[in-house]
Amino acid sequence: KREKITEMVQYIEDRISELEGEREELREFQALDKDRRALEYVITIQELEETKKQLAMLEENRMVEHGKGTDLFRESADIKAKIEADENEQLRLEAELIRLRASHSEADGEKRVAQGELVTLEADLRDAEYAQTTNEALLSRARNELRRVRVEIKTRGDELSPLLEQLEVAKAEHENENKLLISRRQELLSLRVKAGRHSQFSSRSERDRFLNQEIQKSQTTIASANQHIEQANQVLASLNTDIEQCETISSSLASELQSRKISLTEASEKRAKLVEQRNGLYTRRQELWTLESEKGREIASIHDEANRIERGLRSVLGNHTTVALSAIKDIAFERNLISAGKYHGPLLELIEVDSKFVTAADVAGGTALAHVVVEDDETATILIRDLQRRKAGRLTFIPLNRVGRSRAEEPAVTSQDALPLLKQIACDPKIRPAVQEVFGRWMVARSVEVAAKLAKSLDVNCVTLDGDQVNRRGAMQGGFIDSRKSRLAAMHTLKKTRGTLQSLQNEGHSLKAEVRQVEDEISQLMGELERVEKDMKNERDQINRCEQEIRSRKLQAAQMRKSADQRRDIISTLEKTLEESREALASLENEIMTDMQPGLSSEEQVRIELLTNEVDGIQKSVHDKKSIRVDLEMKVNVLKAELESNLEKRALELEEQIQALERPSGTDEEFATAGKSSMEDSAEATRNKIAMIKSTLSQLDRKMSECKNSIKNLIQSIEDNKTKIEKIEATLSQEQTRLDTIFSKRSDLSQKKVDLERRIREVGSLPSDLKDYESLKIPSLKKRLSKVNEAMKKYSHVNKKALDQYAGFTTQRDALDERGKELDNGQSSIESLIKSLDDRKDEDIMRTFRGVSKSFQEVFAELVPGGKAQLVMLYANREEPSPPDRRESYAGVAMKVRTRHHLHPIDS
Repeated sequence: KREKITEMVQYIEDRISELEGEREELREFQALDKDRRALEYVITIQELEETKKQLAMLEENRMVEHGKGTDLFRESADIKAKIEADENEQLRLEAELIRLRASHSEADGEKRVAQGELVTLEADLRDAEYAQTTNEALLSRARNELRRVRVEIKTRGDELSPLLEQLEVAKAEHENENKLLISRRQELLSLRVKAGRHSQFSSRSERDRFLNQEIQKSQTTIASANQHIEQANQVLASLNTDIEQCETISSSLASELQSRKISLTEASEKRAKLVEQRNGLYTRRQELWTLESEKGREIASIHDEANRIERGLRSVLGNHTTVALSAIKDIAFERNLISAGKYHGPLLELIEVDSKFVTAADVAGGTALAHVVVEDDETATILIRDLQRRKAGRLTFIPLNRVGRSRAEEPAVTSQDALPLLKQIACDPKIRPAVQEVFGRWMVARSVEVAAKLAKSLDVNCVTLDGDQVNRRGAMQGGFIDSRKSRLAAMHTLKKTRGTLQSLQNEGHSLKAEVRQVEDEISQLMGELERVEKDMKNERDQINRCEQEIRSRKLQAAQMRKSADQRRDIISTLEKTLEESREALASLENEIMTDMQPGLSSEEQVRIELLTNEVDGIQKSVHDKKSIRVDLEMKVNVLKAELESNLEKRALELEEQIQALERPSGTDEEFATAGKSSMEDSAEATRNKIAMIKSTLSQLDRKMSECKNSIKNLIQSIEDNKTKIEKIEATLSQEQTRLDTIFSKRSDLSQKKVDLERRIREVGSLPSDLKDYESLKIPSLKKRLSKVNEAMKKYSHVNKKALDQYAGFTTQRDALDERGKELDNGQSSIESLIKSLDDRKDEDIMRTFRGVSKSFQEVFAELVPGGKAQLVMLYANREEPSPPDRRESYAGVAMKVRTRHHLHPIDS
């Protein structure tokens, strides 16, 4: 190279010598050419400056127009996003309106059913009130009549008591007179029979036989009468015992009846409380059903929103990636990798980023956001194999046992205009290595300029908050990024929506559990209520049984008393017969003790007369006593008949009627048992239910009205925004036209600038008097340039190429001289480096040789006891040269070996 440069310089010197002959003309021409070049340079410089100013103005206008266009585009994107959001909201509100209408229809149906139930309850309540009013009136009349009947019974009893006493006296007097009459008649009869015995019988023995027969008959009659009286007394005693038993049983039944009535009252009160609790639980269940229905509608709305967000995320991630992620999740679930903690999920589901840094993280993460984080590479292998078997697509996996080994270091940040992106990402500490692997070498910068500086100085990737990125090699990438297509923002919204959905579903499950609990309580209450109503029915049956038994016992006692009275009358009649038989027997016995006489004695005849007169008197007295007795008996019988057949029976009927009116009849299971209070409670509960349904309907009407107004406002907003978009698109078209014009002018000016710069370069070396022209304007400079061009025309014969060649050769000579100097300097540096390397090589060789020689001596000494050995470096001239020439005279290595007696040199 140095020889070629020398030859070229010699050639140039020869050419310059040849051109020296035309120096004078060249000098004159060169002076004019310098002026021309100076003028052209100044003109070109001023035109270039003017062009740069125009370009700067155009760039400024372009930036303004670009800013306007960007603002308009962003405004258009925001409005489109607003339209999309409004349309989604409109769809949601329309679906909500449909659900509200369905709920309104359902609630209206429930209201109509409840109103029908209320009408029925109110009708039953009116009937019950009417029945209660009628019962109260009947009960009042029955009580009044019972009091009147009891007064009459007392009055008749008061009238009957003296008559019974008088009747007893009359009976006693009549019986005494009758006994006396019977006695006197028997005596008179005996005397008369005695008087006829003489004519009847011829002898005493015949008479005595007859009297003995009569005596036997009398004795038989007396025995029969005694037997009948004894039997009648036994029957009377039995009747009295039965009457006492009936009274005892009646008293026991009355006590049982009172106890049953108390139990029935307590059961009725308990039932009323249970009915009240049941109605409260019915109301609570209806409220819970309403809340559950509203919660279901809200869950459906949020579920639709989650599905919409999932569709948006699917469109952002891509269908293949979404299908693969869904398949890999199913595979992990089937293999129990999720529960085992082996599968963590896609990276974008595992991180949380502040909304301010979402765009930056989205751009920085890129496709790595869809990478699946797993515990180890074995899990990744299993999932990849199953994914390939299903042909569900391809995914990238991040095994945590791999990324933890070579973790990306966080850049050391000293600027306040940037910060590590990793610090703005929240995640589970367990998956932090995977996040650091993806975002560890990324920084968020305030602007693109800061990002470019940091990327170059720190060797990191940088991204701005708007998504413009600068990689570590300096390449820039960016532009407008639609925030609606952000994967992290969509996933954040989706997780938030899923969280809300899960919370609402938990609340729905809680409501269902509470409904089941209320229904269980209702079932328990219904069972308790059924048991209480069964007990009430049993108590009513027992009360009816007791009342019927008491009435039966009273009737039986009355009949037995009547039978006892009849038995007493029979006993009285038998006793009279017995007395007559005994008197007849006594008369016969007296007669049989006397002799048979042909007639009566004077005393007996007198006695007959007396007895006849006395019998007549006694008969009259008996007739009078009987008349009194019959009269009293008639009065007593009339009073007794009135008491027993009328008043007492009426009193018993009234008591039964009062008892029947004082308690429910039991024919209607729901209302007769519960009574008016229960029906009022049911009616009040139904009114409350209707009021609640009306309130719900009012709320639904209000919500429907709000939905309709919101839909109307959204439709108007959508139309307005579409109009704005049309205007913005028209403005954008105008802005684009202006930008096209600016780009066209900038292109022309840029070409002009290139041409001017080329002309400046073509001007060559500049004269020293350039400053004389810098203060002049372009018109003046062009006038002078025209004059210089006119003056240069007389030098048209001058070889312009020679001048150019002279200038070129001079420049080449200077450049070649500089290049020769550089080569000389380079050669000396290379020689110095080679010398240094050779010295270091020689030192390394000698150091290695000495180490090997020492090791050889030690090994030989161990192998040959008493022997010695050494290595000797051999040189080409058989003498050790100086260090600079040593490396070129190495010839080999010699070994000197000494045994016990001899030294054996060995050359190698």
